[in-house]
Amino acid sequence: DGKLGANRQILIVPAAYGGTSIRQWLGEVGDIPLYSDMLLRVNTARGLPGSNRVVAFLWHQGEADVDMAPSTYKQKLTAFFSNVRRDIMSPVMYPIVAGKFAPGWVQTGNTSAKVATEEKIAEAVATDTLGGIVSTAGLPGNAGDIIHFSAASQITLGSRYFNMWERLAAGGPSPSCTLSATPSSITTGGS
Repeated sequence: DGKLGANRQILIVPAAYGGTSIRQWLGEVGDIPLYSDMLLRVNTARGLPGSNRVVAFLWHQGEADVDMAPSTYKQKLTAFFSNVRRDIMSPVMYPIVAGKFAPGWVQTGNTSAKVATEEKIAEAVATDTLGGIVSTAGLPGNAGDIIHFSAASQITLGSRYFNMWERLAAGGPSPSCTLSATPSSITTGGS
């Protein structure tokens, strides 16, 4: 469909580590060097033959941090995004796109803390020039595992991430935009 130039390929560099806290990503706690491992993976991918560059940074994390004070989480996540910008350079500025939690999980347990953390994710990514947040509205979790998305939801969520990336990479929408429940539309003004 013309989105990818002739003879170009996309390499997705996985760096996620399930159940981790932003404090681990910032190197404040834990014995696994998550951030340096991510940088190693990105730099290895960029070092492969060809003209390789980073075109997006996707972030889907925060469930382990809902007990953290929301303002502290926002501060730490904003610092993390700044570190990413500093350490993962590219000839063209790339979007940073974050996603919200699985809605079924948000509605269980401490809903207010989960909603507050989602709001801080949106605020933190909005501090980035090319930041955007993707809604997860209407996406069910796995049966018996509502913190994770079902396979069908992951496909829809991938489309939402792509649509947000495409809009941000093209110079629109503002950082306060959120992709709504239908991947083909954008709503502005927050979540």
